[in-house]
Amino acid sequence: MKKLEQLETALIDAVGEDKIKILGQLCMANIDENAGKSLEYSIEALSIAEEMNNSKQMIHNLIIIGQIYMRKLNDYDKSEIYFRKSLKMTEELGDKEAIAGMYEHFSSLFMMKGEFKESMEFARKSEKINIELGNEKGLGGTYMFMGINYSHLGHIDKALEYHLKALGVFEKYQIKDRIGECHNSIANFYKSSGEIKKALEFYNKGLEYFKEVGHLQSVSALLANISGVHGLLGNFEKQLEIARQSLSIAEKLSMNDLLVVAVNNVSNAYQNLNQPDEALKHAKQGLEYARNTKSKQSIAGACVTVGRLYYELGEYKQSLEALDESIDKAKVIGKKKYINLAYNTKADVYGALKDFENAYKFQKLHCEIREELLNDEKTRAVAEMQTRFETEKKDQETEIYRLKNIELEDALSKIKQLSGMLPICSGCKNIRNDQGYYIQIEQYIMEHSEATFTHGLCPDCMVRLYPEYKKVQA
Repeated sequence: MKKLEQLETALIDAVGEDKIKILGQLCMANIDENAGKSLEYSIEALSIAEEMNNSKQMIHNLIIIGQIYMRKLNDYDKSEIYFRKSLKMTEELGDKEAIAGMYEHFSSLFMMKGEFKESMEFARKSEKINIELGNEKGLGGTYMFMGINYSHLGHIDKALEYHLKALGVFEKYQIKDRIGECHNSIANFYKSSGEIKKALEFYNKGLEYFKEVGHLQSVSALLANISGVHGLLGNFEKQLEIARQSLSIAEKLSMNDLLVVAVNNVSNAYQNLNQPDEALKHAKQGLEYARNTKSKQSIAGACVTVGRLYYELGEYKQSLEALDESIDKAKVIGKKKYINLAYNTKADVYGALKDFENAYKFQKLHCEIREELLNDEKTRAVAEMQTRFETEKKDQETEIYRLKNIELEDALSKIKQLSGMLPICSGCKNIRNDQGYYIQIEQYIMEHSEATFTHGLCPDCMVRLYPEYKKVQA
């Protein structure tokens, strides 16, 4: 808080670039707790940069505003508007490396929108530019985005391949926070495929890198993931121990999004240890943190958990209140998953209360929405298959194009070998090769082309060398 006050005081008399810099610091200082305020600072910084006609600062702040809309406010349309403005300015400056970076931002945006085909297209554009520039370091992020897209498209092997490629780049240049991110993503793949011990190995590797760079937010998140894995392995005491470590860091950082995850992990551990009172205590704490985020999705999810735990403890009135709130919030954002869970628990509550009419009503609603979820899943699976087919087709076309280019370059190199001025002896007609030695012309041609020779004599040489040949001809 003291640092914020100091920055606010310094802002009063600041002008020009100094003011833009302070506004940027205020933006970052507020971004987790007050995204709206953070946005205001960035917009003000952009306005000053425009007055100064400072293209670099304009591009920078357009990107920051786009990131806030995308990652904090979930307003993807506005995010795209600001990203496109930034891309246009970057293209006008002709900065190819920056253009590749903008394509990464677009890849991230479409990924968050769930439009993985479009996200992959932008990642490929970024990859192409970075390869042309020989910017190996820049390829790391691109490969990671491609890996994430492949995972969403169902290509787990490809996803793992590209994350390992990204990891190789980050390790080469010792970009330690990104190394940690890669280990976390690779661990997620192993977890989803049921290789839990392998997942734990990579989570722990990622944790060490985040600890090394002092990225406490990521340390807390990795500890939360590790806690969940121990839960899957049945190590419930270990799950609770690590979940508490994650929560302790989240509390120090006072980041509500992180606190929601951390405290829910503690609640889950207590559920696994069959301690419902402690589980409910922490779930209610998680609900308060969720309310602070103002995220309807977080609130809906937390209310479902609280409602279920109240039911298990026989506190049916409180259970129904929490479940009704979850349903209200989930309906606003169309989150059928939480509505389904809430209906199911409400059916259980009314069954316990011997109110069989309502128990039947909510069980029926639960079955109906479960069927909707299954249909949605089938529709999504068909769409993913179509996207997967188009992605594979695009990959094949790209590979064919690459191979054709190799063949063309090879052919051109062979053509070029016999072009230009050749040093030839006017007496013996031998040609000087690349090492400075004179060799026979047929040897030179064979070495610099795919031609081969069969030797014979022309009619004139036949007569010159064998005079009797002319007599025979006569």
